[in-house]
Amino acid sequence: MTATLLFSCKNTNKNTEPLPEKPELVFPVTIDVEGAMLNEENLLLSNFSDDVSYIKLKTPQNIIIRRVNDVQIFGNKIYFEETLSETIMVFDMNGNFIKQIGKVGRGPGEYIYLRSFCFDEVSGDLLLYTGPSGTVKRYDPEGEFIEDIFNVPFDDYMYANDSLLIFSGFLCTVVRNMPENIFQFLTTTKKGQKIDSVPLPIYSVNNWRETVPGFSGNYGATKFDNYLLLHGLSEDTIFHVSGTGEIEARYFLDFGRYNFPFESRYLRNAVAELPNYITALSPPFETQNNLWIKFSLHKGAFILNYDKLKRESFVFNYKGENEIDFASGKNTMDDLRIINDIDGGPDFFPQWSVYNDSTQLFIAALDAFELKTEVTPEYVGNKEAKYPEKKAQVIELLDNIGEKDDYILMVVKLK
Repeated sequence: MTATLLFSCKNTNKNTEPLPEKPELVFPVTIDVEGAMLNEENLLLSNFSDDVSYIKLKTPQNIIIRRVNDVQIFGNKIYFEETLSETIMVFDMNGNFIKQIGKVGRGPGEYIYLRSFCFDEVSGDLLLYTGPSGTVKRYDPEGEFIEDIFNVPFDDYMYANDSLLIFSGFLCTVVRNMPENIFQFLTTTKKGQKIDSVPLPIYSVNNWRETVPGFSGNYGATKFDNYLLLHGLSEDTIFHVSGTGEIEARYFLDFGRYNFPFESRYLRNAVAELPNYITALSPPFETQNNLWIKFSLHKGAFILNYDKLKRESFVFNYKGENEIDFASGKNTMDDLRIINDIDGGPDFFPQWSVYNDSTQLFIAALDAFELKTEVTPEYVGNKEAKYPEKKAQVIELLDNIGEKDDYILMVVKLK
């Protein structure tokens, strides 16, 4: 038998041109939201994460959680604002209750209501933003009151980023003689010295003092890497704050024909017009490769996903029976979530973005009773999952939910 050898005539020594790399994303970036609405895809949680965990918050009988607000993780402890007691509740990472911080009253270290809180990451002190005067109060890591630092009135949210503080205004009704030193966003040092600001959008409305316009307010900030993202409900610009305190545009949202006319979005009849325009239903959540945000249009809703690598966007439309009704205050669409195909458990959309040991986590607070009502063991068993062996853990969680259980934190660790 004669062996036949086949040789290639291709020159293997020829230098091949490397594939061109897409240049680094340069901000600010414009996102074509109207165009993305023509591109519908399913949003699967497994595309962003392989790790979902559940933390049941275990409280003493005399402690009631009415609502979980602004979850943060610091020093391997979970902190959040509880709206019934107007205090900060502290838990370990297994959900065991540790203590409450803060107290309603008129004595030293006390306040009438709690607006928000953050940490001084250098000292470990806890900073509470309190009302009605907008006083920033400092507490030591054990929760003991130290001092009142300074006042920032007319705002609702406060965040810390390195050596500065960020404030976000949430005035729903604006008086004619509003002072023009009230800002939509404001950054200061931790001693209260102003660094940068963005004026309220209503100041650009013609004759705003005579028309008595309204300002719908801002969502709470979300954290990505070393940035804090800031966004207003009816705004077409998402800002970010860097570690030096400058407030800069990060994303421009092009709503096309569904863009709310600037002059009319701040007038008192704006609520009646909202269904005709694209309106945000959540703050923006950014990852290394994606940006998510909920929007409404014509009483429906969708999640916009902007792929930072492909420079492309698509939407995931709501398919339930609920409708958005801004007039009655129904403007959240909580059941519009990313499909949880990891463990077959509840679908997910983040409420807070936090970091733990430099790992980005998205967190949502689930009411225990509602979770057990909406997600049954049969539902989990029949749902497709990338890791079907994890279904048993979800079913065990559901079986162990009691009638008096409060909240369960759903934690998604990003890839």
